[in-house]
This record gives sequence, C-alpha cells and structure tokens, in this order.
Amino acid sequence: MVFSKRTQNTIRLTLISLSVLLAWIVTAVILFNVFRAPKVAFYNVSPQVVSAFSEVLRSDLKKVEIINLDANKKLPSNIEKYNLVFMKNGAAMELIQKKAVPLTEQLFSQMPTPIANSTRTSAGHFALPLLLDHFEIAYYGTYRKKAGLEIPEDYESLLEYLIQVKNYAEIPMAVTGADDDTLFGFVSLMAQSVYGESGYSEMIRELKNSISTNTLPVSTELLLNEIKTLQESGLLLPNWYTLEKKGLVLLMNEHKLGAFCCSLENHRKIDFNLIKYYESQFFPPYQVNTGHSLIAPEIVALKFKNDKKMDPVLIHLISSDCQTLLSTKTRLAPVNARAIPHDSQSDDVRFWAASCIGGPVPDLGTAAALTPDLKKQLALKIRNYLSE
Repeated sequence: MVFSKRTQNTIRLTLISLSVLLAWIVTAVILFNVFRAPKVAFYNVSPQVVSAFSEVLRSDLKKVEIINLDANKKLPSNIEKYNLVFMKNGAAMELIQKKAVPLTEQLFSQMPTPIANSTRTSAGHFALPLLLDHFEIAYYGTYRKKAGLEIPEDYESLLEYLIQVKNYAEIPMAVTGADDDTLFGFVSLMAQSVYGESGYSEMIRELKNSISTNTLPVSTELLLNEIKTLQESGLLLPNWYTLEKKGLVLLMNEHKLGAFCCSLENHRKIDFNLIKYYESQFFPPYQVNTGHSLIAPEIVALKFKNDKKMDPVLIHLISSDCQTLLSTKTRLAPVNARAIPHDSQSDDVRFWAASCIGGPVPDLGTAAALTPDLKKQLALKIRNYLSE
C-alpha cells in the first residue's frame, strides 16, 4: 500500500510524538525513583527505638518516609516495597529475609563474632544486628547481703539461694507473666538454663512444628513441669503467669521480693528509687561448663531494595559513634564492640552476648511464632498448662 505524502508526514509526526512521549515517561519514572523519599518501616519495636533510629535516618537522608507497621497484624506480603525494615530477630524475620538483599561482611566486622553470627545463614547475611535487649534476673541486694549470699553461678545454687532468701522475702522470685513477652522470656530463661544451646534450639524447632495445634511438645511440657515445681515449692510466685507490673511494684514497695525476672527494656521502666536496690545478672545455667546462648532479643535491619543510598546509612548505624548514640537514646546494649554503652548494665549485656557460645537468641515466642495471633495462642497454651 502506498500512502500519499501528506499521510506519510502525518505518520512520521505521530511516531516522533510517540517517541518523545515515551522518552518523557521513561525520564519521569527515573526521576521519580531517584528523588522520591525512601520508605523505612518499623515493626513490633518500642517507641523509644523508633524515635532513636528515626532521628539518625532523618539526619542521614534528605527525605525519608517512616512507617510504623501494626504489630498486632502479620507483616505485609509486599514487604519488599520498603527500603529498610527494622524489627526483632525471630520467626517473622526469618520468613521475610528470603526477599531481602544480601549484606556485605564489612558491616559485621566491628561486632563480636557470636553477635555477628546470630543472623548468619548458609546463604550469608540478610539482617544486621543493631541493638540488644536481654531477659535478666535481678536480685534484691538488701536481702542478699543480710543472708550473706553470693550471686548464683548455676541452677542448683539458684535454688539454694531462693531457699535461703525465703527467710527474709515472703516471695523469693516473681515474674510479671501477665505480659506475653515476659512470660515467653522467663520460660526461655528456664529452657536455656536446663536444656543448653542445642536443646533450646531443638525445643524451638518442635514448637514451630506444633504452633498451630492445641498441644505443646513434650520438651516444652517437661520444662513447664520444672517451673510448676518452683511454684509448688513456694520459690516462685504461684500465679506469676498472671502477675502485672503494678503487682510487682507493690511487692517491691513492701519489701516482699527476693528476686524477679524481666527484660532490660522493662527494667528501665521501673522507678529508680525501687530498682536501684536490685542487681541485674544473667540467669544461671544448669551446668556452668555446657554451651549456652543468651536470651537477648535483637533489633535488626533488613534491606529490601538494591539501593546504594541505603549502604552509607547502614554503615553509619553500625559505627561506634552512632551505636553509642543509639544505646544512650534507647538504654539498650550496642552491638559494636567499641561503642560506649549507656551504662554498666547494657555493657554487661553486650559482654554476655559476646561470651556465650550461641550468642544472642530470641525468646521462644518470637523465635517460634510467625504471626501475632500464633504468639497469643502459644501464650494461652502455656498459661493453661501452668494453671492445671
């Protein structure tokens, strides 16, 4: 078919116009991607942590969109739309890290090896540890000194300690188990003590496999039986799994308590005039010479877009200066070996995490449950078992 000159010119002009329009669209898309604000999400971390990291991010990036994801809902399926995600190490993180961008080994060079290895997979690193929390036992110093007792170094000496301190304290040990995370934390402390590093890992694997059922694995039931023995002997508050913070504070005010277990983050929320009399320590192992991990939930960062603008941000977040700032703002433990911790307590947490063969590990609820609903169901099963 032969077109007239006029038609040919019209077609030529149309093609040129389409080419210009296409070039404009491509340019607009490129410019949009270059200049749009990176998206950074936080999931299931405290407001203090969000505030501290947001301050650094706004300083490092000219523009940044910060989103707080609903901790009562499971992570969105399109998590890769965010440049960075900050969350706790655990089952939910393990699931989404399959979509994350691999991280360079350089980022891990300034932290102790057990901490660096805590997020290592067979395929490399996909999550960067940044801060450490810790589930601890805190001893009431006044009664410890009156009884002439030393800090327990193993589980047997802990039991003897609680028996002796019962001469002074109405309740030798308590836990605010009405809070799910604290419930999981204490059960995890006991599991790590009794089973050790490899036994705890196996217990988590069994819990993952049975998380959607109405039953608990045998290893978990045996551990809960040990906790029941403490309840029945009067060494542990019998209804500790329903105790709220206000109840703990009342016991502290009335000098009825010999020791209690909680996270470092919650320790910071107790009035200084009460908490200053308590000495925070790691929970003693069943046997001193067996391999153990530290129940120390980590705040980690995952990168989901291969955007080079995020690389300097991650390098800054792990630097000693920034780690010092983050520890000061959150009062949690830094992971950088040269950072200055907020205080001796956060320094101890970093030291213990670096000293344990298994390094820092999450509590069993965070480690085994993929969604908030599954965590709630697991907490309910544990409380029901302990109350039988």
